[in-house]
Amino acid sequence: MVDYIRSMGIESIDEVPKLKQNAQKLTAYFQQHYSLELDHFLQLIRFDYLMKEEFFRGVPVQEAYPKHNYCLDSAKHYLLNTDTWGVYELRLFARIAVSMEPTLLWRCLTIAIKKSERFAKIPGNKDILYNTFETVFSVFAVFDEADYAEKTFHLWRDHVYEKEHIEQAVFMPFFEGWTCLLKQNKEQAADLMQQTLDQLERLGMKTTFSMYQSLSTFVLKEDFPGILLSDPLLSEGTRYGWEEP
Repeated sequence: MVDYIRSMGIESIDEVPKLKQNAQKLTAYFQQHYSLELDHFLQLIRFDYLMKEEFFRGVPVQEAYPKHNYCLDSAKHYLLNTDTWGVYELRLFARIAVSMEPTLLWRCLTIAIKKSERFAKIPGNKDILYNTFETVFSVFAVFDEADYAEKTFHLWRDHVYEKEHIEQAVFMPFFEGWTCLLKQNKEQAADLMQQTLDQLERLGMKTTFSMYQSLSTFVLKEDFPGILLSDPLLSEGTRYGWEEP
């Protein structure tokens, strides 16, 4: 699994075959050592492999995603038929969010909020839901679902303010700006994003500042091809198209 994750951040079509080779190794292991988690991961691998092929052939992201969403149908079925959501289910939801139709994605987000309350107070778990908001927002943004993105942002911001999550509050102007951009207000979008950048700079958070400065450049140029995904499993790979500096 680690070998495949490390190879996800490929840079040319010539490297795609190594994804297939590592995926085949993992599939062979899976046939001898079945687990639900590995089954879901293999679905994600197939989706990732097909998306990489499309990307290097010059197929627009918005066209490529719908073509290969079927790869994750089984994982979607699992989520929709699981009564109790824990950390794994929230992580899985974020990983496969890109494969969901807007109405289903919004429905699952509301489910995630309700079902995550019970374990959010456990140390180490409190930020998982916030990361999920970020991922879902970016999916709606990539597919120009402005109304759903705005609804997601308002739900996210309300949650941040209700819980008085100071760190998350710093990023709210940035994503409000992104929402404005989706509503065709580029000037206001730039001003709001700059508020977050200024705050990060004042706090001396150099790495995060650099990351969000790069992200703002992509977003304001309307040239952001990926999905924001903060996931320990995929930390050695990519964030679905956007490489951090």
